[in-house]
Amino acid sequence: MFGQYRSKNMKRGERVLRTLGAPLVPLVRFRRIRHAVRTADVAMRPGAWGLLWLMLGGHAMGEAVGYWMLVRGIEARYEFFELHRLECLRADERRLMTGA
Repeated sequence: MFGQYRSKNMKRGERVLRTLGAPLVPLVRFRRIRHAVRTADVAMRPGAWGLLWLMLGGHAMGEAVGYWMLVRGIEARYEFFELHRLECLRADERRLMTGA
């Protein structure tokens, strides 16, 4: 959704460049996260690093898909969730968020 929002005023050439550069984003973000974890002296389980790569890759793919507006109507669906978040939750989740 964020890629789609950003690409509204992009020319085709910029969308192509951003799509081609999307695989670099997980590399950059991984380095930053790894540095932050090491600086904070926090231990992460080895499996967490693999999961992090998977999540960063999925995020980059989602951005690239958004640049080409391949998923129609996503903004309206996301907007509904953001504006009516509590109504979208199960009762037990709602209690956790509201404390009631």
